Amino acid sequence: MRSQPSETQSMLSFRLTSQLQAVISVNELIGLTTIQTNCIAPIPDTPPATMGIYNYRSHPVWIIDLPCLLDLTPLYLANTRQVCSIIFLRAQQQTIGFAVHQLGQMVTFKEGQLQKDYQNPGVQRLNWCINGIYTDNNVTMLSLQSSKMFDLLKNNEMTV
Repeated sequence: MRSQPSETQSMLSFRLTSQLQAVISVNELIGLTTIQTNCIAPIPDTPPATMGIYNYRSHPVWIIDLPCLLDLTPLYLANTRQVCSIIFLRAQQQTIGFAVHQLGQMVTFKEGQLQKDYQNPGVQRLNWCINGIYTDNNVTMLSLQSSKMFDLLKNNEMTV
């Protein structure tokens, strides 16, 4: 009798900071790009994590500094290249671009590889969005849930 193959999950890896890697399910993605930060039109009187608006597929889309939203070092403090990578996600009938430090590669994990008991001390917003962690070749990657990221925007009156 053969055993059933393990369910696998395809993920996109990216850097939240120069040391902190994360992944998100490719099923949640609607697009990716890397742009010059001056292509994002800033909007006055918006929360600190709101970078501005970017024209994505002929539609204006809000761009959110994901590290800043998660109480990590904002991209404008960490980014000396004036370039950012954007992960476009859709939830709650809304498309949002989340700016990250750098896009990584596609990785595949088996369902049983997700370790649920992980907390990053002192970073409450980040912990709330973490589904668990994956470890690949001694590299730890935080598994983020886009629905939680959208909820965080909504809960902090940052719905755009």
